[in-house]
Parts: sequence; structure tokens; C-alpha cells
Amino acid sequence: MRIQFALGLTVIAASCVSAATINLVSGNGSTGSPDSQIHFLPGPSSTDFAAFNAASFTSAQVGNFAQIIVPNGAWTATIAGAKWIGDNAGAAGGGATDLYAISFNIPTAFSSASLSINLAVDNQLGGTNLPVFLNGNGLGTAGTGGFTSVTNISAANIQGLLNVGTNWLYIDAVNTGGPAGLLFSATITTVDAVGGVPEPATWMAMATGLAGLAGFRRFRRS
Repeated sequence: MRIQFALGLTVIAASCVSAATINLVSGNGSTGSPDSQIHFLPGPSSTDFAAFNAASFTSAQVGNFAQIIVPNGAWTATIAGAKWIGDNAGAAGGGATDLYAISFNIPTAFSSASLSINLAVDNQLGGTNLPVFLNGNGLGTAGTGGFTSVTNISAANIQGLLNVGTNWLYIDAVNTGGPAGLLFSATITTVDAVGGVPEPATWMAMATGLAGLAGFRRFRRS
């Protein structure tokens, strides 16, 4: 009599979370040179812009490069890895309100995203407008910030504001007269859900099944 056994193995794939981090800073280069990663749209000398529109953001993307400047002596705020920028080489002595723009790329699809940005500014972040924008969507509280301490703006669940491919971060640095400058460091974190790593219980089931298969083969040989 021949006995046949049917042995089935089922592998249950669990999701494996993969995170990507994008870091952006002001002052990409040496002091006294242009920051070739940051453009700006010039604004009024001592007030905020009027309300932004799509044309405002587009103009900021293709505006002149920001200048990496020697900070004014009153600007005591510091951010690791970042340098002060302005709209001209002498902005620490006199500048204007500016909408700064820096692009970044997200290469793959993502399920969630968050932003944390540290800023110091002469004189304030936003006023008529919100201080920070992602692809034209405003974040933070208007009229905050200063040049003697660092302000943090954080936002979770911003995946709906971002795209796969090129994205833009904008900062509304408002001058109220005299020196004008901006210092910042931003971190954008995206989380992707990808399959393919079995859970521990699945590994156990696979090991049990393989042991059973080995036993069945020994039974067949005997």
C-alpha cells in the first residue's frame, strides 16, 4: 500500500517600513558667495508681501540666488550646519523682505511624511502670510521668530502636500527695517510601506513545514 501526503507551506508577507530623510540648510557654499540652491523673490523693504499666489511661488523658484553673508553682530542665534543668507552681500546692514525657495526631490512613492524646520530671522517669519510653505501650502504661525533664538516649526501627516519628484520649500522672511537675514535647517522625512519580510511567526511556520517535509522524505526512503 502506498501512502501519499500533501504538505502545503504558506508564507505570509508582512510590511517592512522604510524611511527616507531629506536635509535642507541655508548657506550652501562659502561665506561671500551665492547659495546656488536657494532662490528668492524680493519684497517690500519693511513689511510683508501682500497675499501670495501661484505666480509668487513660481517667481521665487527662478529668482536670483540668495547670498551667503557675514551675520550681523546682533544675530546670536545659531543652527548647526547652516549659514546666514540674505538678498544681497550686505544684507546684514540692510535688506528687504524676501520669499526664499529651495527645491528637493522625493524619488519614490510614500505613505506618510513629516517636516521639522529650525529658523532664525531678522526680523520675523511671515506676517500677512504664513511663514513656511510646502508646494504653496502654508504652515506655522505668522509673525513669529527672531534673530536671538531659534524657532521650530513641525508638522506631521503632510503627505498630502508633497509629490513624488520635485517639491519646493518656501520661507517668508519679513524685514521691518534695517538688517535682513535668514538662517534655517529643515528635515523632511517620508515613510514607504514595502512588502517582503516575513514575521517571526511566519518563520516558525516555515521551519515547522520544512521539518515535516524532511520527515516525510525519510519515511518515503524507509
